[in-house]
Amino acid sequence: MRTTVRKWGNSRGMIFPLEALNQSGFNLGDEVEIIKIEGGILLKPADPILTLADILAGSKPEDFALTPEDLEWDSMPPRGEEL
Repeated sequence: MRTTVRKWGNSRGMIFPLEALNQSGFNLGDEVEIIKIEGGILLKPADPILTLADILAGSKPEDFALTPEDLEWDSMPPRGEEL
């Protein structure tokens, strides 16, 4: 399959044939990461940008357990002018 790089406003773009998109697994609206490799470029699905809510939703209660060192720090009296 071949396509042509074309001017698109101040950018350049390519139209991917439907067959190429079907083979790649990409869909309209997918974010893609472009990686320069020797001899060309590699397109791969972009890693999702997680929100704090996403991260917390995927966390387990034990992920928040305090270690003995945490507890020691937490129980120390203030030093200096922290307050």
